[in-house]
Amino acid sequence: YEEIYKAFVDISRTEAFWLDLDLKDMTFKLNTYTAFNSMVISYKNFYDISILIREIIDFRSRFTATHSTGVSTAAFFLAEKYGFSSYQIEEMKIAGNLHDVGKLAVPNSILEKEGPLTRDEFTIVKQHTYHSYSIIKRIGLPIHIAEWAAFHHEKLDGNGYPFHLNESQITFGARIMAIADSFTALIEDRPYRKGMSLSQALEIIYSSVQKGLFDDKIFDMLEQNHSDIYDAVKIAQNAEYENYHYIQKNFSENNPELSLMTAISF
Repeated sequence: YEEIYKAFVDISRTEAFWLDLDLKDMTFKLNTYTAFNSMVISYKNFYDISILIREIIDFRSRFTATHSTGVSTAAFFLAEKYGFSSYQIEEMKIAGNLHDVGKLAVPNSILEKEGPLTRDEFTIVKQHTYHSYSIIKRIGLPIHIAEWAAFHHEKLDGNGYPFHLNESQITFGARIMAIADSFTALIEDRPYRKGMSLSQALEIIYSSVQKGLFDDKIFDMLEQNHSDIYDAVKIAQNAEYENYHYIQKNFSENNPELSLMTAISF
């Protein structure tokens, strides 16, 4: 019994273990409410669909309205610098667009909270990557796209979430996404702080690299191209913010009953 107990303690320390208990219910819901399992969609068409999904995810809050756009842009830039093929770069952009799809399960009251999150609230937030992984796998995309997208909060030392993967289990694409997500989040406004300067963001990420959390080679590439990546992210986000304001004006104000924000808020 002692060995069984120790094995249980080891496995159950990951968020994914407990969330797996609800996987059957989530699979049922996906089968019921989606038709992806019976559709064949080209990568080009799915990239266009991923943009729509990205906007459904991000447009729920003005604080996240352009986040996935920024992450996708930063990840694309880094992947291109590392010599990814055009096909892989397209996959990386799709992964960036979908990386936070699991946040649809996080209430707006948490996403827009101005003060620090409670322990229970942070537990809910941490579940989003698990749901992203499950959803992306379920819609039939290659497993590496699900990994690139959903492992952005895993850390090389094994103390990330929700799977607590270690360095040997985190692919290079997922490592790119982790730095792209962190970089984009740091330079954006949040309910509890203003967006950081480029130098501040790089300093914080470098601190994480020194602690063995992020890949040092990818950080070096970010640092070498920081101005270009920053400008590319901001240009893409500014364009996406125009789309956000258009939706807000034409749906939320003129047609409140058709409000996209209302329809997708929990």
